Amino acid sequence: MTAAEKVRDSPEHLTPVHADALQLALVAKLFKPVLGLLHQRVLHVTKELMQPRDFLLYFYYGGMCLAAVKEMSKALEMFQLGFTMPCQALNEIMVELHKKYVLVSLIVHGEVQPLPKYTANLVQRLIKNCCSEYNEIATACGTHEVSEVQIAVEKHKAVLQRDNNYGLAKQALEAVYSRNIQRLTQTFVTLSLTDIGEQVKLGGAEQAKKRVLEMIERNMIVATIDEQMGMVSFDTEPDKTSSQQLLLRLTAQIQVLRGR
Repeated sequence: MTAAEKVRDSPEHLTPVHADALQLALVAKLFKPVLGLLHQRVLHVTKELMQPRDFLLYFYYGGMCLAAVKEMSKALEMFQLGFTMPCQALNEIMVELHKKYVLVSLIVHGEVQPLPKYTANLVQRLIKNCCSEYNEIATACGTHEVSEVQIAVEKHKAVLQRDNNYGLAKQALEAVYSRNIQRLTQTFVTLSLTDIGEQVKLGGAEQAKKRVLEMIERNMIVATIDEQMGMVSFDTEPDKTSSQQLLLRLTAQIQVLRGR
């Protein structure tokens, strides 16, 4: 990190040391020190020092670091920026970058995002042929069927583990459960935890409750759980529901204070 500061002309300059620092963070599994590099806008490239490989590795390692700390949307942006590199031949870094791009797209959006328009025609034409296993997982995610995704992930487990992408693939599978619950909010106003468990293939009311609570905490859905009745009420007006929930919490706290 000190070397990166010494070499660059300004915080907005990209240097070869950036990729080295990110690689070290991945090897050490220590990401906090490099988050400043990743959140800093890059507006200039030190041409005298940079090679195309350095440019690609910065976005590849950067996306991996952001994915490791669960900043998936930002990780996807980093992988997308990796495709800005003009090229006359497909290289291994770009192939590996695309594999992670597919899985992170599935986690964030539930489908693979089209490659940016600025991607070289050669890459757009050849890249999918190098990632057929990943395309199969993406096709399975498109069915919204958990069992289909499970089959695809297990079928290609050896390839995913070889590429160090098995963890991302499992997160893509987990995202299918959450996305299917989100789809239920578009159809139902209230639904029992048992029904949610059955429809989403979660294996029971307790698992459904745990998943719904996690999604509420992460602001993925707006819902309230009646534990006594085992029912979930979904709301299509988030602001209204948030206000109601806040009012209920404040009222409960006032009652506790009055009791003292």
